[in-house]
Amino acid sequence: MVKNQVMPSDVTNKKLLNAMFEIPREKFVPPENIAHAYNEIAIPAACEREIIESRFLGKMIDTFDPNPNELILDVGCVMGYSTAILARLSQAVVMLENPELSSGREKIFTELGLDNVIVAKNSITEGVKEHAPYEGVFIQLAIDYFPEEFKDQLKVGGKALVVFQREGVKQCYSGFKTEAGMNWTYQFDANVAYLSEFKVERGFEF
Repeated sequence: MVKNQVMPSDVTNKKLLNAMFEIPREKFVPPENIAHAYNEIAIPAACEREIIESRFLGKMIDTFDPNPNELILDVGCVMGYSTAILARLSQAVVMLENPELSSGREKIFTELGLDNVIVAKNSITEGVKEHAPYEGVFIQLAIDYFPEEFKDQLKVGGKALVVFQREGVKQCYSGFKTEAGMNWTYQFDANVAYLSEFKVERGFEF
């Protein structure tokens, strides 16, 4: 998977590649889809989620560039594969997902020796204020807007990685928080599923 999908997508960060080699992806997909854990496809999960293709995830984390001294909020991370990788690359990660998906994840992280992961019980739309401020917010599924709650919980000088839907195209953007707000920079197109909690329903337009 790493050699045939991630590395050909111009991902060269050795620490990231080693983390993706070492983290068993099959532990982070629904049991009925374990046979597809390493295929180059998006894998459906509960709560209208999809586990995105590893090539997209690799490019996103490479662009996000997590550092060993950073506290990261990982939002809409489905069953926590991205959380596990980020935990290898940062100081600590807070996993924020629908409880149906995050329930029991602590055991998996413990088995993998990842004692720097916090599985939050908060509503996904509220963030996790009790552990803020964060050096980074990572959202791998598509959203229509970056919530004020996440912006408020990100420290000035902090970064974000999101996929915005712009005029029918899903595009990955990196963000940087200043005193004035968020500055966004386009990175690449990323055809990923929606994070349904942050999708604006649009009516019929003439």
